[in-house]
Order: sequence, then structure tokens, then C-alpha cells
Amino acid sequence: MFHPRALGLALIAACGSLNGCDDLGKLDSGNAAVPASLTGFIGSPCTKDADCLYDGGFCLPASKGMPDGMCSAECSQYCDDRVGHPTTFCVARSALPRRARSRVTAGACVSRCNYGDYPSGGCREDYGCQQQARFSEPARQSYTCLPGRADARLPDCYQELADAGVGFEADIRPPDTTADGARTCTIQEAIWLEQDILGVSLVYEFDPSLQTTLAACSLGLSLADTARELQAHDVTTIRHMGTYACRTVGGTSTLSRHAFGDAIDISGFHFSDGRQITLVDDWEHNTTAFSTDEGAWLYERGRSWHATGLWSVVLTPNFDNAHDDHFHVDLTPGSSYWARETASSEVVGAGYFGPAPYVD
Repeated sequence: MFHPRALGLALIAACGSLNGCDDLGKLDSGNAAVPASLTGFIGSPCTKDADCLYDGGFCLPASKGMPDGMCSAECSQYCDDRVGHPTTFCVARSALPRRARSRVTAGACVSRCNYGDYPSGGCREDYGCQQQARFSEPARQSYTCLPGRADARLPDCYQELADAGVGFEADIRPPDTTADGARTCTIQEAIWLEQDILGVSLVYEFDPSLQTTLAACSLGLSLADTARELQAHDVTTIRHMGTYACRTVGGTSTLSRHAFGDAIDISGFHFSDGRQITLVDDWEHNTTAFSTDEGAWLYERGRSWHATGLWSVVLTPNFDNAHDDHFHVDLTPGSSYWARETASSEVVGAGYFGPAPYVD
């Protein structure tokens, strides 16, 4: 018997490209029916233009190769977004099935792949998460929902993170450069994490209204594990000072792990009983004989995160003045930075244990 995957590959080869094939048949993504909250906007199912409730909206119907129809709009580079719906993206009309292209003269608005709304594959049933370039800006690409199978280049990490119960939107980030233009930064397997991570809110210290956080998918997996660990302590919120930033480590030419999107600076925690613990107020320097429960709790969080392998690197306020108000945690490949031993096997401070290497 012909294996289903082999059959799909054969059909793709016969057509030349997925997006030019109108008759591959329906491909079950495993997602349930589209909820009412996700109807009426770009990427939503439709049978007629009136189902697309926004300016310039129209329906690309099932009869034109769009399973269950898809709301779209003309675009020249960008599309409008709507709160509560996946982010939109403007693709060339050639990305659509041939029969659907007659409704579009330049670019067509589609939705990006959102694993919070559609945990099985990031798209609604019979649509696959496919890499596409933005119309009139080919250097900017993202993962979008279009009829057919998912892109073979789609990172396995995306489905792993979705299976862990974490909501996010897939993306492809163009390279950035550091402020001096000397280094290039790239996020591998980029995602926009939703604020709620397994019941624990991820809140940006400097703008709590932000609903998503840019990161590498690997960071999302570690944050999911961290959220599970913190739930046992009745933590409801993780406060942070940032994830991705295209910069070097201070005083060096080495890229920070923030430049890879797999680092986060955690500044505090909120609890279900209303308590708050922050690094700037509650960390106790130069001691393991803590005078407060808060200081002991912070120490144990950092120690256990490193000991259990949640994070490769854990820098605490004992590291230097620049870290006085947060934990810096990251996923440096092959690293396990926590403490070192002297020739006499005495454990000394290396970001966590022992005296702080600076004067408060």
C-alpha cells in the first residue's frame, strides 16, 4: 500500500508546487471546528462576502479551492489586524490556489499560523502552515495558513510546544544588526509567546499591556517547564525585563544570548494570595543564612532551576551590578554555568554562590 506521506509527496511533485494544486483533497489537521470567536475576519471560514465583517473583506469560497472558504482582502504590503484573531500577513496572489486568484489583483491577506487558536498544526482544518514572503517585500517571510499540507521546513519545536499546552504564533524573523553594525543577530525558530503560559502570566515589566513576547521556540519550552514548577508555589505571574535584544555582552564583542532569543531576565513574581516577590526588593546578597522567607525562596528557585537543568545559565544579583534586579536565565548550548570550584574544591561564587563580586 502507498504510504499517505509518500502519496502526498507524489501529488506535490506532480503539481509542481503545493500552492498551485487545487485538487489535493482535504487534509485533516486534527483541529476542532472553528469557534465563533474566530469567525468574521481574515483567515476565517466563509460562504459569502457578507461573512467577512471588515472593510474591504471578501470571501474566497470553497468552490475556488479554499476549504470551507476563507475571508481575505486586497493588500499591497500589510493587512489590518484584529484583537482576538491571528495576526495577518499579505502574500502574493500566486500563493493562492489557481481558481481563487481571480478575486485578487495584487496581494491577498491571510492569517499567520497560531498554535494557541489551532494547537494541531497552527491552522484550521484542511489548511497547512506554510512559509511565504510578504507581497512587495520578499525579504520578510512568515508562516501562514493556506490550503494544503504544512511546510516541510516547519520546525518540530512548534508542535512540541503546542503539545505542551503553550499558545504562540509562529514567525520567521529577518536578521538584525547590533547598534554598531558589527554583529548580526538571528532568532532560530522564532515565536510570539502568548501572555498566558500554562496558567502563569508572563508580564513585561515596562509595559504590562503587551500580550505577546518574541522568543526562540526553545525558550518557550523552558518557560513552560518553569511555569509548571512555579505553579506548585501558587505563582500566578512572572515579571520580566525582556527576551530578544540584538546586542553584545557588556564590555565584549560576544553576542548576548538575548541576541538569539533564548534568554530572559526575570524580575519578580506574583502569587495567588496577592503577595509579590521581586529580585530588587527581596534578594539577599552574600548569604545562605537568610533573614526572610522571600530571600530563601528566591535563592531556592535559582538553585533548583539550574540543578534540574531548566536553564543552562542562571545569573543572579550576586553576579554583578547589571544583574542586581533580576535573574538572567538562558539556554547557552553546552553550558552549565552556576558555580566553580577552586583547587581546594571550595565552591566559590560564579553568579550564585558566595560573596558578590562587587560592592553594593
